[in-house]
Amino acid sequence: MNKDYEEALVEEEEEAVVEEEALVELTIKERTEEEKAAMYSAMLGSVSVITSALDGDNDFCSEMTVEEVKERVMRSSGYLSSGVALDDWGSEDMSTIIAAITEAEAA
Repeated sequence: MNKDYEEALVEEEEEAVVEEEALVELTIKERTEEEKAAMYSAMLGSVSVITSALDGDNDFCSEMTVEEVKERVMRSSGYLSSGVALDDWGSEDMSTIIAAITEAEAA
């Protein structure tokens, strides 16, 4: 693994911990519509990470090993799964997010 990749991986892991801590905090208090919208947008970003990482026709993650790509995809999938599990989404459409989780788990 090269040094730049290792630093990026550590940064991603730190961001994942912050996101998980935020999820715990959000389950304790009622979320505002703005918080829900921000999380939904972030979740769509994770969908993009999953689909781009699994698409061999682009350069996204091209410098990563197959195992490193799998780890990145599964981290994003875990974030999505945690978000979908929140019960205050109302009528928000989760079909794209659930499809990305399914795609990640099948990879």
